[in-house]
Amino acid sequence: MIDLRLWEVLAAFDQEGTLQKAAGFLHISQPAISQSLRKLEKELGVSLCIRTYRNRVELNETGKRAAKEARLLLQQAVRLEEQVRSMQTIQIGSCAPMPEWQLQPLIYNQFGSQSRFVLKEDLGQLQNDLKTGESFIIITCALPSDPAFYSHYWLTETLDLAVPKTHPLAAKSFIRLKDLEDQSLLLYKNIGYWNQVVQKKLPLTHFLRIDNQPTFRSASVLGAFPYFISQSLEDDNANILKLPLEGMELDFYLVCLKDNRDAVHFIQSLCQKDPKSYPVLPRYWDR
Repeated sequence: MIDLRLWEVLAAFDQEGTLQKAAGFLHISQPAISQSLRKLEKELGVSLCIRTYRNRVELNETGKRAAKEARLLLQQAVRLEEQVRSMQTIQIGSCAPMPEWQLQPLIYNQFGSQSRFVLKEDLGQLQNDLKTGESFIIITCALPSDPAFYSHYWLTETLDLAVPKTHPLAAKSFIRLKDLEDQSLLLYKNIGYWNQVVQKKLPLTHFLRIDNQPTFRSASVLGAFPYFISQSLEDDNANILKLPLEGMELDFYLVCLKDNRDAVHFIQSLCQKDPKSYPVLPRYWDR
């Protein structure tokens, strides 16, 4: 998915006619305009501009057609934002906590008290919420087969194992699932679909399940038992080591109704404005 800001630069350059005027229109530097155009050409794999020996830059025919499409795309983004703002409540359903944590600051900053997140382990229930209009968009760990849905790969979460420094597993540099057989681990219960992954991959592991976050945090600080931690999160617990864990990862997808696919593009545009909250890998699939 190409950053909407690159399309905005292309549209502004086509409208204003020169790099200098486009820079003034967007309130950015002229070198930033040039860099954005080159980046857009690289991502598209086509030439959009004609560059002369006097450093004059003009759009070629492909660039002019692309600029026309860019204006339509930007207009759609504006309409979608207005549509979302008009909603009384914007509900986003997620099958796991980490994607929800990544989006929450951006969504709350954009829509405040209008926004609401719900965590549901049942993927079928999440899809049903989308169909009935209860959810504006959902985050799921499986590509829906229903042709009514539009899906886009978003990010991958990988779990490490937080191991107390005094625990026998701390001597290892890498934890295999077999290493956890007959071990006792702390497990926070409200982890959505990860519960099913844990039950399937670690049937012989003993879990001390805790459904209260402060209680779980207190138990983890004591440093008696290992526990899972997302690679995207830091842990200030000085008593533990974060060790790589075999085979514990999930791909997550942004999903909306196909007729409302701009919803996915809108969410992505929010994320792209703040790359720190968008740990996306360089691969994706569209449906």
